[in-house]
Amino acid sequence: MSVAHSNGHADANDSVASYDVLIIGAGISGINAAYRLQDSAPHKKFAILESTGEIGGTWALFKYPGIRSDSDLATFGYAFKPWEGADIADGQAIVEYVNKVADDAGIRKKTLFNHRVTGADFSTPDREWTVTASVNGTEKKIKAEFIFLATGYYDYNEPLKVDIPGISNFKGDIVHPQFWDPKKVNYDNKRVVIIGSGATAITLLPSMAPRTKSITMLQRSPSYVIALPKHDPFARIMRFFLPSALAFAIIRFKNICRIYASYHLFRLLPAFARWFLRTETKRALKGVVETDPHFKPAYNPWDQRLCICPDGDFFTALRERKANIVTAHIDQVVEDGIKLKDGRKLDADMIITATGLKIQLGGGMVPTVDGKAVKMSDKYVWKGSMLEDVPNLLLAIGYINASWTLGSDCTALFFCRMLKDMDKKRKIGALAAGLVKDGETLILDAGTTTTEIAMRLTNRRNLTLITNALNIAIILGAVPTFAVHMPGGQFKSPTLSLSGDKSVEYFSNIFAGKLFLATAGVDLEAGLTYSSFADLQLKEAMIKAAAHVYLVADSTKIGRSSFTRLGSLDVIQSLITD
Repeated sequence: MSVAHSNGHADANDSVASYDVLIIGAGISGINAAYRLQDSAPHKKFAILESTGEIGGTWALFKYPGIRSDSDLATFGYAFKPWEGADIADGQAIVEYVNKVADDAGIRKKTLFNHRVTGADFSTPDREWTVTASVNGTEKKIKAEFIFLATGYYDYNEPLKVDIPGISNFKGDIVHPQFWDPKKVNYDNKRVVIIGSGATAITLLPSMAPRTKSITMLQRSPSYVIALPKHDPFARIMRFFLPSALAFAIIRFKNICRIYASYHLFRLLPAFARWFLRTETKRALKGVVETDPHFKPAYNPWDQRLCICPDGDFFTALRERKANIVTAHIDQVVEDGIKLKDGRKLDADMIITATGLKIQLGGGMVPTVDGKAVKMSDKYVWKGSMLEDVPNLLLAIGYINASWTLGSDCTALFFCRMLKDMDKKRKIGALAAGLVKDGETLILDAGTTTTEIAMRLTNRRNLTLITNALNIAIILGAVPTFAVHMPGGQFKSPTLSLSGDKSVEYFSNIFAGKLFLATAGVDLEAGLTYSSFADLQLKEAMIKAAAHVYLVADSTKIGRSSFTRLGSLDVIQSLITD
């Protein structure tokens, strides 16, 4: 992971704006990240780049009938802003909620609308991103140390392509829910067929049924559907008897526990889960609609996400015969309907293709590092947040088996903690570098804090530097007046460092004026501690090779002890900390 300078301002001679953080996307994840950032790091300069002209993301884009959450709002909403409406809310209510949070927190004024990000290149020498955005047809460059992608997981401009035989033959209306325009789509008194069996289809069916002549959900493979109350009775009781903040905390905790417990129970006991869900479905349908084959999925619960219907509205529409469900394969779409492979025909004036979303990361942007394109789908993800080989870029991806926002908030909180830790190390790095004079001989231990020192030594002259860290050697080796030396030894990939007998032997034969020493923990009783025995001999050799030992440790290391003990604090002369 690379780091960068952090002035947060455009250069006086440069028209390109510069930020500490650029958040891409002003949906529910982007607003959450912005709130967390300005709350925990108010000194950081950030902006949100939003491709549309409004806040809300998915919830502002989707306009199809019945659009709603498929998670409870106590967990789907923000932890810092209690949700006070229905536990399963419609899309417009969610849009209003997100916009109110943005306005109350002053985030809207930090949002640059109609900025569609088309590219982003990370410069290793400059340690910053240059983002390219299209603004009303004009290209604009913006620089930032970090990019936080809050772009969701699907393509906003193109739906998932599904081969529906003969779809071009149809003479009626063909509508994809992703691009539903309430002003243009009229389904009054029409025969409607919804192709699909996911959350969108299960939302559309009961919402459209009262206005259609007939409506049928045509599915190739069934889904698990469970009814949940739109207004949670437990939540109502809590809100009635308890203060708002306390009630919200209890409701949220209860719902997180319910989600966690039910998911793991269903995965542990799939046969029980199938029986339970099918029994609940049969009870909801009351024998009016057969559960087989319409509610007999070929997979176990949570192999795919469960679909919910608030207050059982989906089952009610079927039970009251306001809607129909058909499980079959399409043979051919004809001018006035759909012929099925079992010989039946579904007459239709309108076909709705609720066939899914096209997966896409980063809003379609292809990031580059030093001009080399990065295919994000080929990279490993670290801690669910950062991509392999892509410095200073975070990706907010929510949970698939719980409310999305719970996961994206974890990423935002992690990012804020990381920024705080980096600031601590930078302060130490600046102070330590200030102790170094031109012409000195130094030893720099491997570590993130010592890397910060190295970055701040590049304006010195005629230094002789010995380090066991490859990344530090690369940074300092670029300075023409520096003599940089490395020991031999075994390369340790996680820390980019050398260790072992050869390294110990090397440091036993040199002498330096100063050593900047890293540590895993500093404790008054335990002294200096490290995470492995292999480190101890090398650290001892470094200490003996230096006239003055400076221990560099941020506040998270103070009072902490690790696996192996080097010795008491007497082995160091100075401690530099934040």
